[in-house]
Amino acid sequence: MFFVVTGQALNGLLAVTCETAAAAVEKARAFIADGVLDVLITDADGRQHPLATSAASCLGPDPYKAASKPGHAPAEGFP
Repeated sequence: MFFVVTGQALNGLLAVTCETAAAAVEKARAFIADGVLDVLITDADGRQHPLATSAASCLGPDPYKAASKPGHAPAEGFP
C-alpha cells in the first residue's frame, strides 16, 4: 500500500509518496515542523487522514496511554 502526504507551503502545494504508514507519519511530522499547513495523509483507497488520526492508527488503539501511566507526566496538550 502507498500513502501520499500533502500540505500547503508558502510557495504552493507539496506532495510526497511514501511506501509505509510509518514513513507517511514521519514525513507529515517533518512537514509540520517546517511550517507546512493543512497536512493530510491519503491512503491508496483515497481516504484522507489528519496527522493525529494517522499517528494513532500506526501506534495502536491508545497512543497516549504511556502519558497516563503513574510516574509519567501527561503530554502537553493532552489530558
